Amino acid sequence: MRNWFKANRSQLGLTGLAFGVLLLLIVMVLMAKPVAAAPQSQDEQPTDESCLACHQQEGMTAQVGGEPLPVTIDPEKFSASVHGTEDIACVDCHTNITGFPHPEVTASSRRDFTMELYPTCQECHLEQYEKTLDSVHQRAIAAGNTNAAVCTDCHNPHTQPRLTDESTGELLPEARVAVPQTCAQCHSTIYETYSDSVHGAALQDGNQDVPTCINCHGVHNIGDPTSNSFRNSVPALCADCHTDETLMKQYGLSTNV
Repeated sequence: MRNWFKANRSQLGLTGLAFGVLLLLIVMVLMAKPVAAAPQSQDEQPTDESCLACHQQEGMTAQVGGEPLPVTIDPEKFSASVHGTEDIACVDCHTNITGFPHPEVTASSRRDFTMELYPTCQECHLEQYEKTLDSVHQRAIAAGNTNAAVCTDCHNPHTQPRLTDESTGELLPEARVAVPQTCAQCHSTIYETYSDSVHGAALQDGNQDVPTCINCHGVHNIGDPTSNSFRNSVPALCADCHTDETLMKQYGLSTNV
């Protein structure tokens, strides 16, 4: 036996060394701390997909000051809207939403909720927003009439289609036709009068030459139509079209008015 150990001493040494190295590796692995997964950023914003996972459910409402507020969003309509096509995310407008549950709504009514949110529009539409500050609508709000129109009363942010041609900036034909219906949400009686007029009837027939509400009253900086300044400007407003010889000739009308 002694002779066998002498003959195999070198082989036994190598085997022992290998075993020792293996044992050391096992100990090191067991003692090593597990590598933690990278934590999710606390600043990560909810995606549109995560928002719509809840908000595409039909009939979904939230209580605002005891009033039910519809909060269902149609994904297809939003995707087709100008905000959807421009990749405006939900949290770009709803900046206080960072996760679920959402912050408590403190508005006392649905209208107060609208009044709190609509100034967000100026983040992208500052020029238009600043014009509204000099409008008859804004003056009514300043006087305490919170039912006067704000941005989102005319432009539903979740369904608003594109209004102007991207290359020319001109109002699209379908947008022109929709203008009176938009104003009719508040001014229904005047809308009926306009619809029965030669201008309104022609517009409904698809005539793009006739004036709509905004041609006479402006768009965002709408003036007070009962003011003396507006009344004095009426002849010039009419003259914009009725002194255009090329335009009037198409309809057999004289510019000598």
